[in-house]
Amino acid sequence: MELTLQIHWNNRWHDAGLIRFVQPQQGLAGKPMFSYSAGYAVEALEWLGDFEAQGLIDKTAVGVNLPCHLGGDYLAGEIAPVLRDIIPQGAGRRHWLKMLGYERDPEQAIDTRLLAEGCIAPIGNLRIKEAADAFAEKLSQAGPSYFSAEEVCTRADNLVEHAQAMGVAIGGATGAGGDAPKLLLVENHEELFALEGTVPPSEIRKHWLVKFPRGRKTRADVAVLQGEAAIYRALESRGFNTIKESRLDEQDGQFALWLTRFDREMVDGELVCHGVESVYSIMGRIGDGSGLDHAEVISKLQTCVTWPANPDRLLADYLVRDILNTAIGNRDNHGRNTSIIKRDRHIELSPAYDLAPMVLDPEAIARTTLWPRKLRSGTLEPDYPSIINALSADPGEVTRGVVDQLEQLTGLKQELAKHGAPAEMLENKVIRFNAVEKALDQLSHPQLTGQGPG
Repeated sequence: MELTLQIHWNNRWHDAGLIRFVQPQQGLAGKPMFSYSAGYAVEALEWLGDFEAQGLIDKTAVGVNLPCHLGGDYLAGEIAPVLRDIIPQGAGRRHWLKMLGYERDPEQAIDTRLLAEGCIAPIGNLRIKEAADAFAEKLSQAGPSYFSAEEVCTRADNLVEHAQAMGVAIGGATGAGGDAPKLLLVENHEELFALEGTVPPSEIRKHWLVKFPRGRKTRADVAVLQGEAAIYRALESRGFNTIKESRLDEQDGQFALWLTRFDREMVDGELVCHGVESVYSIMGRIGDGSGLDHAEVISKLQTCVTWPANPDRLLADYLVRDILNTAIGNRDNHGRNTSIIKRDRHIELSPAYDLAPMVLDPEAIARTTLWPRKLRSGTLEPDYPSIINALSADPGEVTRGVVDQLEQLTGLKQELAKHGAPAEMLENKVIRFNAVEKALDQLSHPQLTGQGPG
């Protein structure tokens, strides 16, 4: 079985190459193969303006572990983690399986069908051509349907079912395919909304990801969504690199969290798709929930991130995000909740997303990305001075970078309250809102080889 992988850049979709499934019933576990087409590699090099370049890993590449070049053949399953990023997942996968008549998840046996039918417009700049072509044929018969923001909030279940009936399953590197029901929507110039992929770019004003309460929509589920909304607004007010212009709608007891998409932009009426790749993908992992080592993740990120150019600045940014997760009660730090974003030639950490107080979730979600034991204190908490000393070229510079960012995040609990965080979050005894201040105190007395902050 073969499928065509497409990549979007320079205002259009390109046929990048073929995915070959020698064992289709094994799905992604069957080590699918991928080969760049020679014509595509030439196009990418021509766009770069340097035919001598070797191993492109920017937005013209499928992934950082599959550099684009002439003769680019990847025959040992290297493509599988990339495909895991874009295949329908979570609530989207469950809806797809229901639509296809499955009572239980057939796991890898259904992978190729989900790719061939469901990978129409995932997060990022990749898609499966066969899925997109089939969807275009279906759309030519049905046309787009438009909804008001109020209808999106009050008719969430119906709209999710409508999306699945249209074949718009949600996948993507950013965790958009997670457990909470979601919709990928576009807003037109009349402030009406339609499903992603159903409206031509000339009519699009903005792209949205809309999240609804997960689970049974209990009070705890709603509180998690309210907390996430407050976190984005609080962080944006402090100038932190996160999702901008988020809002929480409530209509007749129904809630919808609207998040602007950082992987899509409209520039002079043209659609720009930024590449997005999860930490799971760059680490070569297929399984969701797979455990990761922070130090190994940082080391890998430093080999592919091009901005900031200084690896120590990247380390500082990463550490601040880790501290922030503690301060907001977010234990859900798996490898699809951190991604890189590929904007033209630069690769950088994406804006922080999926920042929710998951300690409130009744499913008791645990951390899956951990610091190695040697970089933790006697209480098993991260020892940030030791981490900086072990992983940086200039410990003093990293310390200053972390301190500068953390100083913008002090008093986080009060800021969250100001932006509507629910009582369940603000009064929770497990959430360590003072984690920022504690880290600042810890870093004010570093036992480092370099110079401390100042």
